[in-house]
Amino acid sequence: MEEDAGLTATTVIHFTLANILHQHQLPFAAFPEVVEMAVIGTGLGMPRNQIELVKQVPSFWDSTVWAAVERPFLDEQAHAYANALTAWARGEQNPGWGSEIATQLKKPMQRSLKYLHKTSDSFVTTERSDALLDQSETEWLQTAEGAGITQQIIAIRHLRPNEHLAAEYETALLKKTKSSSRFVILHAIAALEYLQLDSESIKSELTLLTESHDEEIQSKAMIALSRLEAINEFAHEQALKMMGSRNNHVVFAAMVGLLSHDSIEGGSLKTVDRGFIQALQTCDYEFVGLFASAYSKWLDDPQQHVKTLLADDQPEYLQIAIDAVSNAQKEPVPAE
Repeated sequence: MEEDAGLTATTVIHFTLANILHQHQLPFAAFPEVVEMAVIGTGLGMPRNQIELVKQVPSFWDSTVWAAVERPFLDEQAHAYANALTAWARGEQNPGWGSEIATQLKKPMQRSLKYLHKTSDSFVTTERSDALLDQSETEWLQTAEGAGITQQIIAIRHLRPNEHLAAEYETALLKKTKSSSRFVILHAIAALEYLQLDSESIKSELTLLTESHDEEIQSKAMIALSRLEAINEFAHEQALKMMGSRNNHVVFAAMVGLLSHDSIEGGSLKTVDRGFIQALQTCDYEFVGLFASAYSKWLDDPQQHVKTLLADDQPEYLQIAIDAVSNAQKEPVPAE
């Protein structure tokens, strides 16, 4: 009963804050993560701090596209940081309420709070002010040179296309791709992509990042190269290696890279065939559709290809495959 009471209190608080945010028309008010941060920030987060809403989270989530693909709730790391940020904003070094939060949140919250008191690396302020965000591109570039990870990321996210600063952008962002922080690297790759900076130095660096041991960095670099139309032979080979990953997003990124080509053949096509069969076996119909779209782009007769591929060894999947290819031929190949 106690657990149910805590969940009930959490739900009531959550929807009350969500309603307040909507009434004030605040940006991203519909995002569950934003509501949860508001709950914690207003001092109403203790019921939420004592329950675990999500035991399993996706193994991959692209933090650079948070505004487009939000998560249903704060994950453990973000939840702990939101508590630390709240305590720091209040000037609390060791808040008494910190001992009452869920066990898995305590240590990461303490580490984050210690970091914030040491560095003040945050754009959060206790006074209402837009001054921190009201900067020119040149000022944001200067801010990006700061030591704080938060400063660097926020600055990178605020860079906007500016042909007069293209050279400065390139220098700064290439430096960020060599950061010791994976989060800074990811946001630097995202910026190179949306700013459409495609010098040979940038293409070379992104190509090298496709062999990163960090799968999120590897995938982000592959997609960026694809959008910059810069998938070379090395990146193509990396995409084929990525096809063997157990992480769906890595396979997706590999397919985005391969779809940069108008056609593929030989060993490359066989690698894609194995991925297609696996998608059929696991009933992953989104991926079945993606592979079918690829066949429709690459092959003159994709239906005959899947018939040849499946008729003898995997006949039970043949009709599903033919239907997928038939549907794909009626629709454009998805960019991502």
